[in-house]
Amino acid sequence: MSRNARHVTLEVVCTVDQGTRVAFDVSCVMAAGGIRMAERTRVAIVEDQRLTPHEIRLLQLVAEGHSYKTAAAVLGSSSHTVAFHMKHIYTKLQVHSKTEAVAKALRQHIVS
Repeated sequence: MSRNARHVTLEVVCTVDQGTRVAFDVSCVMAAGGIRMAERTRVAIVEDQRLTPHEIRLLQLVAEGHSYKTAAAVLGSSSHTVAFHMKHIYTKLQVHSKTEAVAKALRQHIVS
């Protein structure tokens, strides 16, 4: 690999047959003149991952730095309810942590 080449991983989501969504990661080596090498690294059928307005509001609070406890106070619910909703958000966004959820939501412009 040349000195100026850089490694990039892209997440691609496509809609195919009757609205089925397919996600896959593509690992690329970018160099002068374009892509030198690309390979698919993950493929998954994506369930309906649209977040509800309530989930988006909760995710926005978390992105603003709220803990589950303070987000619960703002929403008028318990921290257990917030944790329950966050687990659904993790599943829909296919992530495993609050940090990953916020990062992906920012990348996808779900929250600001």
